[in-house]
Amino acid sequence: MRKTQRLISLGLGLTLSLLTAWPAAAQTEPPVNINSADAKTLARAIDGLSLKQAEAIVAFREEHGPFASFDDLVKVEGVGWSLLDANGLTRRPPKGLREQGAGTDVSRAKVSL
Repeated sequence: MRKTQRLISLGLGLTLSLLTAWPAAAQTEPPVNINSADAKTLARAIDGLSLKQAEAIVAFREEHGPFASFDDLVKVEGVGWSLLDANGLTRRPPKGLREQGAGTDVSRAKVSL
């Protein structure tokens, strides 16, 4: 009887562990590419970005070409550094430093260039 109870407890514990770990594993999706995503995808990927702002990003990209850095995003009306900072996006170093291997700190960002 005790063996059965222990096995049931162990089974329930393992099941609970798997159920709580599964959502965390599901959040490891690759970042959305800001230079190719549509407005709806951008609005879902960037916390606090409205569909109207996302549409402005897409329109700016279509008019001026792909974004070379996150600095370019602030040229889009309605998109500011506070929004980018809140999403883990930081300024890229100058081109000379990028070539030397310095990178952008976007470790928690849901978007990429």
